[in-house]
Amino acid sequence: MTLTTSLLYVVLSAIGATLAGAGLNRWVLPVLQTAVFFPVYFRHLQHKEWKQAFGLSLVWAVSLSATVSLLSWYAPERASEMIINGEQYQAEMFSWIATGEGAETDIGRFLPLQVTHLLLFTVLTLVSGGLLGLLMGSVLLNYMSFYVGTLLGHATNVIGVLALAWPPWAMLRVAGFILIAIVLSSLAYRRVGLQSLGFDLEKHIGRKGLILLILDILLKWGLAPLWQTWLSRLTVL
Repeated sequence: MTLTTSLLYVVLSAIGATLAGAGLNRWVLPVLQTAVFFPVYFRHLQHKEWKQAFGLSLVWAVSLSATVSLLSWYAPERASEMIINGEQYQAEMFSWIATGEGAETDIGRFLPLQVTHLLLFTVLTLVSGGLLGLLMGSVLLNYMSFYVGTLLGHATNVIGVLALAWPPWAMLRVAGFILIAIVLSSLAYRRVGLQSLGFDLEKHIGRKGLILLILDILLKWGLAPLWQTWLSRLTVL
């Protein structure tokens, strides 16, 4: 399978799995989304093609997010039934945009949550060679995308909200988690006798992932109040 074929497969299968899962239930949705992508992820890592695995993981994440966001924009009631933690996360974010009060601008609240997510993600990825880490990632992406889609439904300026709804720190977090997943998956494969990337490369990739996660925290801490002000001016909540 060429890289172009893999790219096309990842995009179409992510969209198809999301649409199919939307017709079933909220527990099946992330399972389907993960199941269609993991074989591609695993194959590239077994060929030590970590850059391809990273790039395709980003494409998978963007494809899931775009599909869920569109569904949530056009059919918010149906989307709320299919997204785990969707309504709760949406309520928290809408309240923060409307009032400026919330975990997004309180490092004492958002940092422990992000560290907890990272620790859980680490354990799940290590014990499953990446499979359960990707599953957790799909759950997180789904409810963040539900918030984005429903926020568009309250926009007075759709283009402006589209530009701001996914802040840069969240994008860095997704990329950082993917890099960490690649390292942890490689460690898990070595433990059971499968191909691994090797210690030096794992260290190099892991360092990049941690840098992105640190930048995520710093940018969120510094820019979230400004983002809240902008979003409050572009929406009616």
